[in-house]
Amino acid sequence: MISPKREWKRFESQEEKIKTLKELKIKVPSQVKVFGYDNSLLSEIATTPIATVEQPIELMSEKAAEMLEKLMDGERPEESHIVVPVKLVKRKTGK
Repeated sequence: MISPKREWKRFESQEEKIKTLKELKIKVPSQVKVFGYDNSLLSEIATTPIATVEQPIELMSEKAAEMLEKLMDGERPEESHIVVPVKLVKRKTGK
């Protein structure tokens, strides 16, 4: 059981979280699953490969730039919320 005094850092890297869990004798993934959110190379080559959500960063950047350009031109973007496809990349920490 995790000590109530243990403070989890919200933006701690997944690799750091896995290291902390191992120090606390908590098994990943049988007791706790760890997921990333960007499918970076580090997720794949980490000591324990990290399951992650792959996001279309290029598409998201293009849409954000289009919206910003319209705002800068004094226009209102057609859409204020855009849903983009994501993909779950299963690795050791999420099995």
